[in-house]
Amino acid sequence: MPEAEALVARLCAITPELRSVDPKAIGCFALYDEAGTCADEAGEELWATKSYVIEFERATWDRLAEHQRAAMLMRKLLCLAQSQATEHLG
Repeated sequence: MPEAEALVARLCAITPELRSVDPKAIGCFALYDEAGTCADEAGEELWATKSYVIEFERATWDRLAEHQRAAMLMRKLLCLAQSQATEHLG
């Protein structure tokens, strides 16, 4: 989902805690499209080209304001950054 991936890139660019996160390695997609159809195929395509995939419900994304979307993605990105830091220590 290009809109979510653009937001991921902006968050990574402005957040010091996310310096280790490569936004180009992260894909985002909605589990269901606007019609309620499962979009599993899109996820499979992302896994082939991305190292990490953030999944969410399309209905949830649509009802959130921009700052709420950013907060949802930030939570996931901070977990990823923490996980990467732990991997480097181990």
